[in-house]
Amino acid sequence: MSNALGEQLTDLDVGDAITAIVDDYRYEGTVIDTARQKCELNQGFMESGYLAVYLELTRTTVEQNDLSTSHIVISAEEDAPRSWDQPVASAYDQTNEETTARLGEVTTIETSENSNDSG
Repeated sequence: MSNALGEQLTDLDVGDAITAIVDDYRYEGTVIDTARQKCELNQGFMESGYLAVYLELTRTTVEQNDLSTSHIVISAEEDAPRSWDQPVASAYDQTNEETTARLGEVTTIETSENSNDSG
C-alpha cells in the first residue's frame, strides 16, 4: 500500500484539496508546497530520495483534532525508484520551517475538487 501512496503523493500539486487519513484521524486541507528529491544512482550506489507535501488545514480540521498549528507535512522516503516507505504526517511550524510533532502513518489519501473551509 505504501508504494501506491508514495506514487499518489507525487501526483499532488499546489492548490489540490486533499484528505489524509492518519491513524484513523481525518486531516483535510490544501497543498501549499511540495519538495522532492528523486533517488538516483551515484557512483554505483542508489541514493534514497524523499517527497514532502505541505498542507494548510481547514479550520474545521484544526478544531476537530485540537491542533496547535494549521499546517502539516506528509513525507515519504524513496528507497529505490518508485519504491516508497510508508508516508508519515507531522505537525508543521511554517514560521520556523520545522516539524513539531509526529501525527502518525498515512493510510489513505483522498483528493477532492475543492476545499470550502481553508481559512
